[in-house]
Amino acid sequence: MTYIRELSGHVPIVDDNLETTRQGIYCAGDAGGIEEASSAMVEGRLAGINAAMSLGYGSGEAGKMRIAAITELNELRSGPVGEHIRTGLEKMGKRIDTIEN
Repeated sequence: MTYIRELSGHVPIVDDNLETTRQGIYCAGDAGGIEEASSAMVEGRLAGINAAMSLGYGSGEAGKMRIAAITELNELRSGPVGEHIRTGLEKMGKRIDTIEN
């Protein structure tokens, strides 16, 4: 856990795939930082996709779904309203806005 004010306090440390420092444990939604409901739902979907891909279900459709979820999160977090969330994510080094992997 780490304290990041912009994400509303103590949050789990996660990597670009929303996986915590405990292998196989993913964190999404308000547990990883308070945002609006739409972002939480998309982030949950993204964590599920990433978990599936880590188990070898990454060919074809899962990769396309991952790109779509990342694109949707970027749109939800754009503009001045999402600025504090982007700042918090940068402090953590959480870069789920990239489409690599």
